[in-house]
Amino acid sequence: MKLDLNLDSTKLLEKKFSANLKGYDPDEVDEFLDQILADYRRVEQLDKEIDHLSVDNGNLKKIQQERDEWKAKYEILDEKLKVLDKNRNAALDRLELLVKVNRLENALFKLGVDPTKIK
Repeated sequence: MKLDLNLDSTKLLEKKFSANLKGYDPDEVDEFLDQILADYRRVEQLDKEIDHLSVDNGNLKKIQQERDEWKAKYEILDEKLKVLDKNRNAALDRLELLVKVNRLENALFKLGVDPTKIK
C-alpha cells in the first residue's frame, strides 16, 4: 500500500520559509507543521493497522497449523480404517471358511464318518 503523505524527506529538507520583519512567517510555518502533523497521524494509524494485521496474521498461522495437525490426524485415522476394513474382510472370509468346514464336518458325521480320523 502506497502512503498518501503530503510530505516526503526531500520536501522536508528543501523547505524554505520566507522571512518577514520579525522572522519567518508564522502562518506559513504553522501550515507546514500542520502538514507534518497530518502525515504523522496517517503513519501512526497505519502503524496501528500493521500491528492489528500482524496479530491477525499470527492467529491465522495458528489456525492453519491446527488445521494441518487435524489433517495429519485424519490421514492417520483414515489409513487405520483402511487396515481395519481389510482385516474385517479377511476375518469374514475366515469365518465363512469355518462355517463351510463346520457344515462339511456335520455332513460327514451324518454319513457316519469321523472327520477327525480322516488323513
